[in-house]
Amino acid sequence: MEGLPVEIIQVIFLELCPPPTTFPLRRGEPTLLVTHICSQWRAIAISTPTLWASCYINFVTFCPPQPEPIHAWISRAAQSSLSLNFHGSARYFDTSPMIVDIVFPVIHRCSFLSFCLDTITLNRLLTLPPGSLRTLRSMTIIVEDKAQMADITPFSTAFESCPQLHTFALVTNGEYYPKNLRITNFRVPWHQLTTLRLCSASILAHECLDILQQCASLQECSIFVSPIEGFVLQRVVEHSHRPTVLPFLHTLYTKFLNPQSDNCCFLWHALRLPRLRKFQPMGPAYSAPWSLSKFQSVLCDTIEELDLSRFRFPESLPETLALAFNVETLWLSGGSHKYPGIMRALGEGTISPHLTTLYLSSVKSFDFLFDVIEARVTAAHANRGIAAFAKVVVMNRGIEPLDEARLTVLAEAGVQIQLGYPR
Repeated sequence: MEGLPVEIIQVIFLELCPPPTTFPLRRGEPTLLVTHICSQWRAIAISTPTLWASCYINFVTFCPPQPEPIHAWISRAAQSSLSLNFHGSARYFDTSPMIVDIVFPVIHRCSFLSFCLDTITLNRLLTLPPGSLRTLRSMTIIVEDKAQMADITPFSTAFESCPQLHTFALVTNGEYYPKNLRITNFRVPWHQLTTLRLCSASILAHECLDILQQCASLQECSIFVSPIEGFVLQRVVEHSHRPTVLPFLHTLYTKFLNPQSDNCCFLWHALRLPRLRKFQPMGPAYSAPWSLSKFQSVLCDTIEELDLSRFRFPESLPETLALAFNVETLWLSGGSHKYPGIMRALGEGTISPHLTTLYLSSVKSFDFLFDVIEARVTAAHANRGIAAFAKVVVMNRGIEPLDEARLTVLAEAGVQIQLGYPR
């Protein structure tokens, strides 16, 4: 690269060394390699701050932790915006002191933060002076506190000036969560968020409703909350003066942590989701099936991708798919043997006629699946209102050999068969 301008070499380095850098450092870490070729390359690499601005610290393997290499790494980032992701929880060791040591001195430069904290350190974060997080764009807070030594402060000031914040996630890890955690204490600028994730057994559904009523710009939402008594939440919904409209929400993931209750479905009856494109309901251990009425405010003709792979719908699945008429992508678990009638209807195009992409797991009979796909191809030729399958993804472990002759026939019909889990 002799004779190339420094700026071009810097661009090449950035392409060769994609972020983030993982700690503990690997022997073949690309950023380190380019600094050991020659003195010129080393000087150029060290003078390229963005090479050093993104770190992924894996506490699972980085034990005991050594903050010195991380400090040295970050120091080379000069005044660049930082991205710091701390992976691992307090079950390995107390991560909070190291996070305080590394993050707090440079928190005013961070654009992406993800870490696991105890409640004492969380309170330190929440009570930072206004403006401390002014460059922050994305934050994930995982609260894990075995001792539950402190109450969460209701006097949060850190988020009062976060003009760039668009993604916020609050997660409580496993059984070690603070019982007094209140999402309303965080005082996040909810109105400007485009992505929100709340996953905690200590967050009540009516608190989520209060927050969602402020999220006018939300585009993607993941809600995994603790259910409360159905009639309580129903009263909250019924006494709402006006429905909550999320005009830009296009992706919704929702999970209920109590397998005996689906009362949190009332939460979505209070919402209007005119642009919802993807919906994925989840439940622990394939919990009890939901009744169809609980979906009538969510499953609308705007949904294009419906993921039912993590929930059971044995009785109401045909009506569910009929409601989501315009679904183009569908995820099912064990579709061939759990829902043979549904699979035949999909093949005939009598439900979900616009479906073009099908994801299936736990497929037991490939012969039956091929019959369904071929039936769909035939139905599409006979009726222009029915779309043929373009792609079928079979997410099985230990895939058996497929019939090459039938695969060739389907390929000629424009159907792509993909084996394995999508990336």
